[in-house]
Amino acid sequence: MWNLFTTVGVFVFLAHQIASTIYTFESWPYGLAVCKISEFARDLSIGVTVFTLTTLSIQRYTATHHPIRYLSQKGRGTLTKTNALIWLLSIILATPGAYNSFIMHVNIDTNQTIQVCYPFPPNLGQWYPKLIVIMKFLSYYAIPLCMITIFYSLMARSLIRTTENPIGQNESHQKLLKNRLKISKIVLGLVIIFAMCFFPNQVFMLWYHFNPKANEEYNSFWHVWRIIGFILSFLNSCLNPIVLCCISGVFRSHFRRYILSSCFCCCYCCFWCCCNQYNLNHFHPTTSSTRSREASITTPGFRSINSIDLKDSGQTSMRTTIV
Repeated sequence: MWNLFTTVGVFVFLAHQIASTIYTFESWPYGLAVCKISEFARDLSIGVTVFTLTTLSIQRYTATHHPIRYLSQKGRGTLTKTNALIWLLSIILATPGAYNSFIMHVNIDTNQTIQVCYPFPPNLGQWYPKLIVIMKFLSYYAIPLCMITIFYSLMARSLIRTTENPIGQNESHQKLLKNRLKISKIVLGLVIIFAMCFFPNQVFMLWYHFNPKANEEYNSFWHVWRIIGFILSFLNSCLNPIVLCCISGVFRSHFRRYILSSCFCCCYCCFWCCCNQYNLNHFHPTTSSTRSREASITTPGFRSINSIDLKDSGQTSMRTTIV
């Protein structure tokens, strides 16, 4: 599950913050380096998410249908190798988008030119966009969803057979099956959300790059469809923690603990600042005269700062003394 948490962070705090400016600024404002980073971060987060969900569905099927094999293969070394393979495959698939992305200059009228971050260089020909789009559709959507559907169908059949033949099952075995079924529901919920959120964007990309008259037929319907797909692709990362909180008690307890610890740290910092300010205002003597007034402020880095001379001429100056 930590892969999903990591990709949520990458997608929301990096890819989302950069890509959202497409609908904010008229022209790309960040330059070539950020253009490449944004394409790489988006493809990387999608790849890690879908490959993690596929791996989890395979693990759920193995744990349900072949529990002895699952327990023999379960271990920190196997988990590390699996995660490393997921990230390596995602990096490989995200590299072409980062390498070939460039700043394209588009003339919208005779007096104005805008810059666009575009992942398909024109010198590679018309076949390159189609190849990349169909590759992403197969590797990020169609093939993983087919594999997940197959493994969940097999797992459902195995669970139905187990519930229909409870002979020889003790209470601990039934509790174990119930826990595995609950985990399977969590993974299935995440898969359904992923399929629904990325479906509009996949449909638009296939239509736009494989329809020869896409530019002529692009109308308000496809524009709204594209915006919906853009929003849903980011909404997927926002819904994953909510689904886990609603279904998983373990995740919910950890989430509460981290939230409470964060709130405690914030409250402690506010209390510390207020106490320091109170001590400064009530226990540090100040000296006043008809020509000047000096206030002494104590800070962690400076023992004292003598501030603001109010002179008769009306001019204000700041004098800082480090003791």
